[in-house]
Amino acid sequence: MRLFFKSALLVAILVSTSFTAQAQHVDTTDFTPGYPIVLRGIVIDKVTHDSVPLAIVELLINSKGIHATRSDFDGGFVLSLCSGRLTKGLLRIQVTVKGYQQDIFEFKVEGDTSVRIELTPDLEGKITEQEVWMKFDDVIEAKYDIWGGYEKFRHCDGRIKTYDEIIESGEKWLGWEPYDFDIFDPE
Repeated sequence: MRLFFKSALLVAILVSTSFTAQAQHVDTTDFTPGYPIVLRGIVIDKVTHDSVPLAIVELLINSKGIHATRSDFDGGFVLSLCSGRLTKGLLRIQVTVKGYQQDIFEFKVEGDTSVRIELTPDLEGKITEQEVWMKFDDVIEAKYDIWGGYEKFRHCDGRIKTYDEIIESGEKWLGWEPYDFDIFDPE
């Protein structure tokens, strides 16, 4: 009888350990763990110093967009990223909006940061409304569409969860970024 209890206890420990290990899966493929950084900023006209609403503000890592948002009607925006994504603390931001030259801005970042982005008016009209909407579709809608809660997100510390798991846990979204949106069928 005593042997039965020891065997049952051993099996219970092994099973619970395997579930714990699976729940704490950390993917380090092309990823450096870090801590969440909040980037707040304002987009303004370099000449008039007026705010620039609805500009697409995109964080670039190795010339590839990883996060994007649009500035609000006062030109303000908020984005978050993982410190592990930065190269030597350098952050690159690309801003796209009709009526202004598309430009890339670089900032030194060591923690939560506020930035002021001054755009040069595009007097030649090189950026069209269609190009802005195509950019919007590419960097915002494509990355952030949620198709049933099965999409995966990775936290700055390396944890990976689905959209539904994050919502159910009540955890805040700070530090989470899209990870694998090629999963449309969980079966």
